[in-house]
Amino acid sequence: ERVKNVYAKLSEGRFHSPRLAGTALYLISLELIGSIFAREGKENETDGILHALKHFSNIEEKERKCIKQLRNCLAHNFGLGDDKMIFSLSYEDGELISMPESGKEYRNTKTRDETSFVVVNHFKLCDLIEEIFNGLKDLFMKGQLKFKVLNNKKGKAKSLDINNILSRFTVASK
Repeated sequence: ERVKNVYAKLSEGRFHSPRLAGTALYLISLELIGSIFAREGKENETDGILHALKHFSNIEEKERKCIKQLRNCLAHNFGLGDDKMIFSLSYEDGELISMPESGKEYRNTKTRDETSFVVVNHFKLCDLIEEIFNGLKDLFMKGQLKFKVLNNKKGKAKSLDINNILSRFTVASK
């Protein structure tokens, strides 16, 4: 009976597992973009998500950090929260990210008031990442896209070339 009650509550619009998995996959794609590509004349960021959002979108730094934190929650905590933020995915019309009112921010207490949640619009997030992905082709055609330069463990710059990309991101199957 308890499981039925929990499932009913989750089904009231708070949890859509295919969409949650879709959000995670979009964020992984965003991280890959930021780990592989750079814009000509722009300084590289070490974090893939922050790099992609800073160089291939026009959203504000606060929103970029929220998206990175959402990715970290999904990837490392397998959920929508950690000791820094609690997220709520919205499937209705609204802003990309809605921050809690000032003073209502989550403070790692045992009670989790919905007014302290950071609300991320699932559809606008996916649209943003698709726009970034589609913009890569235009940047490439204009000669403004290059492979990212990484720093190896010794602190020396190392350019990604096509062989490096293929060895890292190609999946072979028999």
